[in-house]
Amino acid sequence: MPEHPAGTASAFSASGLCYDLALKISTSLLSVTHPHSNPNLPKALVATGLAAVLVGCGGGGGSERPDAAEFVPPNATANKALASPALDATDQEKLNAEEDDRDAADAEVTRLMACIAIGERAAMNNTSDWYKGHGLDIRESEFLGIGPAFEHQAPAINDLLQSTETTQRGFKIRSGRWRDPQGRDGSYSAADVMKYLKGFDNERAVLSFGPQKTLRIFGASASEKIIIRGYIQEINAALPYDKRILIGRDLTEPSLKVDTVPDGEIHLSLTNGQDDWPDYGKTGMAGWGGDLYWTRHHKYPIYTIQQGFAIVDRSLTIDDPDQIRVGEKHLLGHVFRVTVIHELLHAYGMNAHSDPDDYRESLLTGAWSLRDEARDAYQEARDAYQEARDAYQEARDAYDALDAEDDHDAAYQKVLDTYQKVLDTYQKVLDTYEYLNNLFHPSVYTSIDGEGLLAMEKLSKTKKGHEISSLSVTDLGDWETQGFHLLGYANLSGGEVVQFGAGFRNGLSKPWAYGPEPNTRLSDNPDFSGVTSATWNGALLGFTDAGKTVAGDAQITINFQSENGSANFSSLEYWNANTHPGTVGSGTQWQDGDLGYTIELMTHSHGSDSDGFESTGAAGDDPGVVRGMFVGAKHEGAAGVLEHPDLSAGFGAKR
Repeated sequence: MPEHPAGTASAFSASGLCYDLALKISTSLLSVTHPHSNPNLPKALVATGLAAVLVGCGGGGGSERPDAAEFVPPNATANKALASPALDATDQEKLNAEEDDRDAADAEVTRLMACIAIGERAAMNNTSDWYKGHGLDIRESEFLGIGPAFEHQAPAINDLLQSTETTQRGFKIRSGRWRDPQGRDGSYSAADVMKYLKGFDNERAVLSFGPQKTLRIFGASASEKIIIRGYIQEINAALPYDKRILIGRDLTEPSLKVDTVPDGEIHLSLTNGQDDWPDYGKTGMAGWGGDLYWTRHHKYPIYTIQQGFAIVDRSLTIDDPDQIRVGEKHLLGHVFRVTVIHELLHAYGMNAHSDPDDYRESLLTGAWSLRDEARDAYQEARDAYQEARDAYQEARDAYDALDAEDDHDAAYQKVLDTYQKVLDTYQKVLDTYEYLNNLFHPSVYTSIDGEGLLAMEKLSKTKKGHEISSLSVTDLGDWETQGFHLLGYANLSGGEVVQFGAGFRNGLSKPWAYGPEPNTRLSDNPDFSGVTSATWNGALLGFTDAGKTVAGDAQITINFQSENGSANFSSLEYWNANTHPGTVGSGTQWQDGDLGYTIELMTHSHGSDSDGFESTGAAGDDPGVVRGMFVGAKHEGAAGVLEHPDLSAGFGAKR
């Protein structure tokens, strides 16, 4: 246990995360020739069988983790999906600036504070099983999105009643209460959430997360810092605006004891080995994290998190440091991700482990045995698949070797039977792989952990200091599984659609925007040849902090020479909660009715090379963060999200 100042009483909780995972996927192609001795053998068998083999996982064991490029499910297409929040190429330069000039980077830190609920997500090539592992719809086109645009937290157009549809500001708008019918949107009942909190593996009280915290990092490479920023945004997605984690300057040395962390900070130290770890943390775990709160103290509010720390042993989470890089996809770096988020949740204030029997995909479960079991099931499925392929090959070889007087029918049936076994075992490989992938890739904002964060924040207002074991469902007050949603959309060229909106549930709004990826960069679009600037006009839809509906005008302007511009939102008005926005002028003016931000062009990563924009935090701008993207084949649309202390909204615009 860490030492504490004399004359004080405190409570410290630290938890660790073990790791023991060994996986390998290798591709082995089985050559199949058309059986010459029976021309009646269906060609469909040969063609389909070959396809199944070509896309299948091969056999063999090993201790390496899966390489995404080696696993391609059946009928996989080169769709584009998202990888992780807020990874854009310009972040590299920002991080370098912070390292080269820390004083000058102070202003940059304000802008990189990760207050946006869910970071911008750019498109990338991937395979369909990755979609399924993340609960994503498999779309036919290449697309870009911000917020939960690709998750099941954002409704599709037809998920909201057409009878609610109105046309305002050039966009069609729908609204209504909605929940993903399969429960993939991260919504849990009050009973589930309370069961989750009560299932924590040590007795604990309701804590306040305290003042907004700033994360400072030691030992991370530039690309790791960009990725960790995405992790922070994932946590922030489950938190109110004023509780989200900011990102500060790097630490100059490792921070390994929670009571040496200044108030209002969380320290994350990445180490190579555990030589410098505190003795109580040297348990063979990959990570260790905790927070500090006081049960009595003359200086600090009691039962309020003041600071936190997390340590992650890079050597136990990354076999090859090159695995952790911007735009990495699939399972590469999955242990690093799970470990870092797990320990950061401890550092933030969720300082216990959830019950693995009830919430297997929780990032706060300390039971890596579940992942080991999933790994074993996956390995068994792969072994069975390999055996089936071997048997199929033997049956084919035997069939091909038959003489004219041999029993072709029996041998042919053996080919069919073994081929069916190949298909069955291959499906088992897919199923177990999907489950394994889910265990390593749950999103905080679509998991029970996200609900737990929100519930703890809500409980802290009325039950701070109370033992969780003494609480009941009624202590959560009004807790909803269905949210109220706003959705705006408009047609673009080629039958594509730009969509945007927000959902509000249990005091938290989550904005999003979605649209098709442009065919070219802005600089290569002939429409802008010889043009110094362009403007997109449209609408904004969102919610106040109290859940009141907000609508207004949106205008995005870009100067192509300076590569900056403005995002202006005007005629902002609000209506009662759970109410469809009325006609322009029928609501009540929201604050002073407008917001304005300086924005700059940025480039998406993940190989999409499409252009977006974000607010710069310039002097004179309103508080808040704007992030957006250009959509449509010829950049006909612009869409994004705005997050302000009292307004969380999506917006869309057309030129």
